[in-house]
Amino acid sequence: MTAGGAASARAGPQASPARERSRQRSFYCSATEREEIGRRAEAAGMSVSRFLVACALHGEDGDGPNHPVVLTAAEQRALYKRIARLDRWSRALSERAPGADMSALEALAFLARAARARDGNPEDGP
Repeated sequence: MTAGGAASARAGPQASPARERSRQRSFYCSATEREEIGRRAEAAGMSVSRFLVACALHGEDGDGPNHPVVLTAAEQRALYKRIARLDRWSRALSERAPGADMSALEALAFLARAARARDGNPEDGP
């Protein structure tokens, strides 16, 4: 087979994805832009070529899809309020009540250990 025949055989449907990507493309930018692209590519640990492809396909920094915020401002406030309420409950369960020897969480852990000991499984759980 001639060199030309070998080349055309490789260019068929069996061509690897890496070979397909190796085609050269051109774009226009200023020297300042080219330097900035080079800095960003180096910071991302990529070649300029891979960095530009990643940015084009996945977002500004080439680090994955660029998704917009999906919650409205009102939904974000409501979510924050619920999380704050959970935080208050968590702190309350962890604090000892005045005059108490243990917190509610410590009391629950004690009851769980006592139940396991009664059932013959003292090593399970906290």
